[in-house]
Amino acid sequence: DKPQKTLVVGNAGRLNRQKGQHLFLQLGSLMKTELSDFRLVIAGAGERESELKELSERLGLGSQVIFTGFLENMSPFWNEIDLFVLTSPWEGFGYVVLEAMLAEKPVLACGVSNIPELVHDGENGWLFPLPQEERLYSPEEPTTRCEADWQKEEHPLQAMARAVVRLAEDPELGAAMGRAG
Repeated sequence: DKPQKTLVVGNAGRLNRQKGQHLFLQLGSLMKTELSDFRLVIAGAGERESELKELSERLGLGSQVIFTGFLENMSPFWNEIDLFVLTSPWEGFGYVVLEAMLAEKPVLACGVSNIPELVHDGENGWLFPLPQEERLYSPEEPTTRCEADWQKEEHPLQAMARAVVRLAEDPELGAAMGRAG
């Protein structure tokens, strides 16, 4: 038995309300019940940095979260992560999703804006409904195109946490999804 590799889950974008990194940190808190060896890496800078760092501490994530700040060169970020999670309540185009796909990383995302046109549920990642409590902050109508049968009965972040665990337990699935991107 070879030792289990630390799962590295990435998120990138301006640290603001639109990018929803608070949801990413809440996801990490939910992941703790199933996974012990993981790290969350948040690339980006913005006005919510201190608020997000405080939330990380309140959620007990501590050293499991790395805030990289703004990265001029994203290559090391893409090389380090195993999967990419986009928690935006709304997006413009979602270029970062395309970057994740170019880096052959599976993408888990809220099915907002044009994201369902980029992430094909079950092929190159998984889509999740925007949590009900976040719809107040989204300027668009929520989509229902992402509510897969296996996740309808629970909170979207809980379903997303289960998906992360599934990819951690089945790295070949994640690799296949990454290649499909």
